[in-house]
Amino acid sequence: MTTPPKVLEAGHIPDEAGLWSPRQGATMSGFEVRNYDDNHFSRTTVHSDGRSETQVSGAVRTNVTEWANTQGAPWATARDHRNGSPLAPHEVTGDSILSFANFPAEVTRDQAYALGLLQRPNQRGTPTYAPQGVTTGTQQDAFAATQTQQQQEIHPDLQEEAISPEGEAELGEVFQGTSTLTHAQAFLELATEGAVSEATLAAAATQMGVEPGRVQSTIDNLRPHFEKQADDTAARLGVDPASVWQWAWKTQPGKMQEAIDRQLRLRNTQGYQKIANEYVQKLDTIAPEMILNAQFGNGITAAKARDGVVVLTLPGGQQVGWSEAISAGIVTLSGS
Repeated sequence: MTTPPKVLEAGHIPDEAGLWSPRQGATMSGFEVRNYDDNHFSRTTVHSDGRSETQVSGAVRTNVTEWANTQGAPWATARDHRNGSPLAPHEVTGDSILSFANFPAEVTRDQAYALGLLQRPNQRGTPTYAPQGVTTGTQQDAFAATQTQQQQEIHPDLQEEAISPEGEAELGEVFQGTSTLTHAQAFLELATEGAVSEATLAAAATQMGVEPGRVQSTIDNLRPHFEKQADDTAARLGVDPASVWQWAWKTQPGKMQEAIDRQLRLRNTQGYQKIANEYVQKLDTIAPEMILNAQFGNGITAAKARDGVVVLTLPGGQQVGWSEAISAGIVTLSGS
């Protein structure tokens, strides 16, 4: 078993704003959420005045959730599990996120079947609502059981990851007090500008019944919780988080914006993990001195070949490139 090299810190992000510092201006007139699958294309446009319209396979309709309800959908709202965009009844799949008037939590369609909130499709293929009245303790227990099972089976790209308990409590107040459209606009601005605009702060403050300064204070309180969550993702791979983010903002700012958006909107750090993994794979070109100065042990040495490429020489004399060695598990980076 080889002794993994310890990669030392290699600097820090020079600006004080840190991970969420502004990098590219957002379009403040509105934004779009696009979704593709094998059969449909949908594009939801959220306008600056709060109106939204969705185009699916070429047909435009306004206020999709309200439209779905008028078509006899048995749920109150339906949205895509990948991007939160509203869905029409025919677009709902097993992992779509649904809400019901008499149930206290959002569930997937498959969970709704298991809980008895929905009855299996009739001959026309349409799920029907199973009236439940007041939620019972048994139903709550069933929800908890199915939630645990689905969390275990869910793909890592979709797995929700909590921040600290204190941060989750404060974040819950924001979610409960503001609309989905306000969340989406705030997340867009944080991902692309590093800050929430005065207009969005004012909208959130009005919905929560507080002053805009209180909303900004909440954002300031939440920021270090999310930044620590992101930093921990890179640190677990044995690299300095600040160096990773500095490299990513310089070479692929779009991926960083996507990672921040995913963290805020989907509560998932997979975007950061992919960036950090890429950083490790390319370490021989990003910071070759880290590899050349590392102590690998077990007779493994690192040197630059004639063409300038960093190679590792194994005890038997075989030479391999850095990325190949990392992929094969010949060497690893030690986490902090």
